[in-house]
Amino acid sequence: MSILAYQYENHKEKQRVIVGEHKEIFHLFRDGKHEAAASLMKEHLLHSLVYAEEILGCTR
Repeated sequence: MSILAYQYENHKEKQRVIVGEHKEIFHLFRDGKHEAAASLMKEHLLHSLVYAEEILGCTR
C-alpha cells in the first residue's frame, strides 16, 4: 500500500482529488452527516481502486 501511496504523490491531479475527497469526508462526518460520509467513502475507495489498477497496469 505504501508503494501505491508513493505513486499517488507522483500524480499531482490524482493527489489533489484524493486530498479533496478526504477533506469532504471529514467535514461530512464532523457535521454528523454519517451516511453521506460513508457513501462518499465508498466512492473514494472505488477511485483508489481505479488509481491502483492504473498504476499496476491491471484491468477489470
